[in-house]
Amino acid sequence: GRSDLLIAEADESDGSFLRLSPSIVVVTNIDREHLDHYGSMEGLQEAFLEFINKIPFYGVAIVCADDPWIRKLLPRVVKRYHTYGMSDFSGVLTSDLFATDIETKAMGVEFRAHYRDQKLGPFRIRIPGV
Repeated sequence: GRSDLLIAEADESDGSFLRLSPSIVVVTNIDREHLDHYGSMEGLQEAFLEFINKIPFYGVAIVCADDPWIRKLLPRVVKRYHTYGMSDFSGVLTSDLFATDIETKAMGVEFRAHYRDQKLGPFRIRIPGV
């Protein structure tokens, strides 16, 4: 191709994702897969922390605050990041980007998107599910 961009799904199964040099990282979840390689959830979590902290100063990580293992990482992330999610922890919305007024319709999902205290507006996605 002729693009300056590459979007790749990083495979954490054997730690090879740590050889990538991403500018933008999106982490949707950390789950109990590949513990044979990492030895424990803490070992897997450390690998994701290393991956996120590899981004350059101009990069950013986008991480799902709904995932408890990701939330545990956040105090140790030294690079710029934004959180997204749909959960409400302790009565406080903890994500930078979140949705409210979510309605599942026959032809997709409608919701209002917010970035921190800013309303981004109503959205309609013509894909079933959230």
